[in-house]
Amino acid sequence: MNLKNIKLIIFLVSAALALSCSEKRAEKAGYKNPENPVEKRVEDLLRQMTLNEKIAQLSEANCDDLKEDNQAKTTQFISEKYTHGVGSISGFTLNISEYARAVNRIQKFLIEETRLGIPAIFLTESLHGLVQDGATIFPQSISMASSWNTELVWEIGCAIRKEVKAIGASQVLSPDLDVARELRWGRIEETYGEDPFLASRMGVAMIK
Repeated sequence: MNLKNIKLIIFLVSAALALSCSEKRAEKAGYKNPENPVEKRVEDLLRQMTLNEKIAQLSEANCDDLKEDNQAKTTQFISEKYTHGVGSISGFTLNISEYARAVNRIQKFLIEETRLGIPAIFLTESLHGLVQDGATIFPQSISMASSWNTELVWEIGCAIRKEVKAIGASQVLSPDLDVARELRWGRIEETYGEDPFLASRMGVAMIK
């Protein structure tokens, strides 16, 4: 092989490597680059989204069907239901193991298999403990409020937080900050009672 051919090969390999690096930089230059300002990332992502993908991000789905540990069924369910992505997902009837497994499988699909790789917000409830079967249950909110002990409520919130994070949930539908003045309302037990000051202090403790 003469010197001219060697130089040509080196040039072609260098060009291929440069192109590959530029493509990787371009991929990281937009919404996937955590170093970019949030506003720029949002603008870049919205510009690329189709109408179906935008609608999907405004939607909530549930993964209650994923009770069985059946990989084939799970894969089919995810690929059919979340083709365009999804904004949030709940699974209130799943126990802690089933919920964690569903989070792992669905997030993996959304990040690696959908066009834009947008993860979902997994939500659950935790008014007086994580609602998933197998989690720790504490007294209802109205009972916590009757203690007037905000430090204890803060400790309960910390305990709940550990279990919520352990199963992969990123949003909880609690606390309920309604002021309970109408006893015929069916969710009195979810509140911190009728006193605005007490409800606010208990609410702040739980949120923190």
